[in-house]
Amino acid sequence: MKVRKIAALAVGAAMLGATIGFASAVHVPNEMPGKDFFVKNGQPNVKIVVGSQGAAQDVVAAADIAVALGTLLYNEKEVEVSGPAVFKELPHAIDKIPVYQTPGRIVKDNLTELENEAANYWWNGANYSTTWKNYTGTWFDDLGDYEKILNKKTDDWMAELDKIGYNSEVIINISAIKVVLGENKAPYPTGDEMIYIPAGAFNYTVDYEQDAYKVVAEDYVACCNYHPGKVVSYLVDPGIQPGDSFTLLGKKYHAICVYGNYSAGLDLATICPTCQAIGPQEYVLLLATDVIEGQKGWVSVGGSLSVGGPNHDEYTINVLDINTIGTEKVLLKVVDNTGVRPTVTVSIPVGQAYSVWGDYDNDGDDDLVVVLHSTFIGVNGNTEARLLVYTDLRAVNSGDHWPSSEWTVSFFGLIYNESVGAWVEPNITGGGWNSTGIIALNKCPGCAKAVKMISLVNTKKIGPAKSISIPNFDPLYNLTYSAKVCGPSKCADKKDDAYNKYVYYGEAWISIVKVGRLATYEMKAGDTLKDAFGRSYPDYIQLESVGGKVTTVEPGKVTKPITVLDTEVMAQGLDKVGSNLILVGGPVVNSVTAALADKLGVPSDYDGWKSEYGTGKDSGVIKYVKKCDAIGGYGVLLVAGTDREGTVAAAEYLMEYLSKL
Repeated sequence: MKVRKIAALAVGAAMLGATIGFASAVHVPNEMPGKDFFVKNGQPNVKIVVGSQGAAQDVVAAADIAVALGTLLYNEKEVEVSGPAVFKELPHAIDKIPVYQTPGRIVKDNLTELENEAANYWWNGANYSTTWKNYTGTWFDDLGDYEKILNKKTDDWMAELDKIGYNSEVIINISAIKVVLGENKAPYPTGDEMIYIPAGAFNYTVDYEQDAYKVVAEDYVACCNYHPGKVVSYLVDPGIQPGDSFTLLGKKYHAICVYGNYSAGLDLATICPTCQAIGPQEYVLLLATDVIEGQKGWVSVGGSLSVGGPNHDEYTINVLDINTIGTEKVLLKVVDNTGVRPTVTVSIPVGQAYSVWGDYDNDGDDDLVVVLHSTFIGVNGNTEARLLVYTDLRAVNSGDHWPSSEWTVSFFGLIYNESVGAWVEPNITGGGWNSTGIIALNKCPGCAKAVKMISLVNTKKIGPAKSISIPNFDPLYNLTYSAKVCGPSKCADKKDDAYNKYVYYGEAWISIVKVGRLATYEMKAGDTLKDAFGRSYPDYIQLESVGGKVTTVEPGKVTKPITVLDTEVMAQGLDKVGSNLILVGGPVVNSVTAALADKLGVPSDYDGWKSEYGTGKDSGVIKYVKKCDAIGGYGVLLVAGTDREGTVAAAEYLMEYLSKL
């Protein structure tokens, strides 16, 4: 019974995995049994017979074989799966910028003359330049819709942004890619050069203006002549206005004010006392991550407001007292529910803003700003205060390092011209990019302004390196410098007409590989996979999944022991085994092996085994009889050795074999 318990545990453990060793030199037959010998319809098709006189190692070997068999106990079933085909875009090369190329092989009598000539083939646009110092590579890419704008006021603007698709176009422009010479300072490529992008040369511009298109005339053919239709575009929204939300480099922002146009009538010094752009200095955008304005801000003594974080519960503002006599003011107890900031009690006069903790986390934002807008005494004598609340408040102007120190930002603004009924670029020096001019032009009540575009440039040099990523914190592209050079060297081939002269050939380029924002596409039956320009996709689109028939695997369940003692088999009779057999142990320790020794073609005693197979690990033997008349035509597989080491080695070989079925 002990053997049965070990085997039953082993089969159960098979689904959890087992460690299988590698076999020593084992005597194996030319033909080994197939999978059907061991399992059938997800159930064991074999019994493991252990000799009752066997050593403990034989029992362990039988248990290990049972574990290995357990990995084969499953059924495969084809299941029909519905759904579209899913394709995924892979990283792929999208451009190759020429850097250097000689017009064939340069041949000169001396090295100095060759080096002077080779220095003249650095590429610059469509022409060679005079020296490597003048090389400047440029590159441009239209990413299409890559950022988002939500043109509506909503409390759940973060969740709403997640729901909408990309709708704002992004243009990438690299105005300069420079080369750094290698350690030998050769004025021509040797292969160890590096590249870098100077500060201010990488530009990331987002156009948040929303346009739509309408077909006003269909295509038609008349009198054998084709007449194209007409499509007109019209403005849906000019860009970022107060209350709108948007993304920039994937991060979410909410606009409170645009170009100082604050709806509550509070100037910047009042609403944002600790912002960088303070006092008389104007701003382009006043941003926050959570806001309480309007009717939601009314609260009475004993009441509270919650604000901040994705669930609007990062901070709690408790109203302790409201004073309406003399100077109106409110007494508040403010709690940071995250436990990071201390609880504070503050008194705020009407019309004033209070930055509760300032920039406590040193991220450039005011963590929490509270404004007492007004107070009110109802007919029932209840006193209420109207609060304006902002989290992560920040004023941003052109020239600021935003959204991080790696970028310098500028804005393109529009104003609404009531006389023509349209959003237009202001008629001032610098146009829409001149933020100061826009504000000066719009010091009138009701003048509407919007941010159409935001442009970022890198504040620091990117590189130098053989390969650089841009942007370096969330790469969209990899730029890699490569060179193919030969020489400069003296030609030693007497058959070459350049024999004994100096020769050089060089070519260098920058490969641009798209690595970020790799798209996923779905197709249904009859669809044609094409890109936004109607071109069929090339081989960098990989099929991820598709509907149709798929093979599923269902594990089999073992309800009866598969390991038995030799004495049990002999007691019931060899002709009644009812399955294939795996015999563990030789004829000395396993009586079933002894009874079938002639059928298996093995010696029946120890001396015969030792004489034929030796001893130790190298005495392991596996014998296979496909059909054995003595057990009703079932198959027999012997796993044995002259001694216990040989039996273990044979068992290890069988386990490795089973792992490959």
